[in-house]
Amino acid sequence: MLEPVEQLVGTGGTIRNLAKIQRAQISYPIPRMHGYVLDRHALRRVVDLLVAVPFARRDAIAGLSRDRADTVTGGGVAVLTVMDWIQARSLMVSGQGLREGVALEHTTRLRSSAAARRASVTALVSRFTTWEEGRATRRRRIAATLLDGLLPHVDDELRDTLDHAALILDVGRSVDYYQRWEHAAAIVVAADLRGFSHRRIALLSSTIAGAGGSRPNVRAYAPVLSAADRLPVEQLSLILAIADQLERRSDSSDAVPQVRRRGRGRGVVLRLSGGCGGWQPSDIGRRFKRAFGHEISVEVDSAAP
Repeated sequence: MLEPVEQLVGTGGTIRNLAKIQRAQISYPIPRMHGYVLDRHALRRVVDLLVAVPFARRDAIAGLSRDRADTVTGGGVAVLTVMDWIQARSLMVSGQGLREGVALEHTTRLRSSAAARRASVTALVSRFTTWEEGRATRRRRIAATLLDGLLPHVDDELRDTLDHAALILDVGRSVDYYQRWEHAAAIVVAADLRGFSHRRIALLSSTIAGAGGSRPNVRAYAPVLSAADRLPVEQLSLILAIADQLERRSDSSDAVPQVRRRGRGRGVVLRLSGGCGGWQPSDIGRRFKRAFGHEISVEVDSAAP
């Protein structure tokens, strides 16, 4: 029996084809198969379908690979039996095999998912000439400061999402500067980001897309995200949007805003320095009120150059 913290992982063509059949039955936002989570009840429905359809008619089953039509049913029964036996609620599909696992174990220093995610993001942004490390680092620093001031108790998953979103945003400029948020979000979904679950990819993509001004469309990432993710994603998107605007207006690498709450629901104040004094959140105020329940205003540090 699996422990609560353990996850059953399956590899090989039969596993991937079973998942492909199940995914063909639903609308799913992440194109890659690696990391796809196959629910046990969903797998049971797939196996029941395969058993019920005669071999000669299995070509009509969406997602079924022709060269596995004669073996996938037996494989599905075997997988489902194992899941029932160890009481696994789901199975995570691996796009890599045992040989890749052995090779990675002996050649990589990425011993944690966090390290793998950071390496994947670094590899992704390095492919784009529009990405500038200095700007991305400043945006990341500003975003982290805003997050600490506005959502100090946010969990590591959301903190990690904002951090990567701040680093990745500028890759969208390679397609269109004025639609960089949407393009960066699409690149995230299409990229082969290691260490990211499908949920983390959806959070990252929806956060970046939402920073462009429109309300984050969490529904577009169902069933990976749910209605409960709407507010956190909207808050992260807004923080990213503010960080992006402040970074573009800053003339100093040390310009980081200070966040102060007025108390008793009277609003939030951003104290700016380092050349950001001309910025006013006029286009963000309404969104801020909706996401955080407070008004936002700006004060300029009189000591700023």
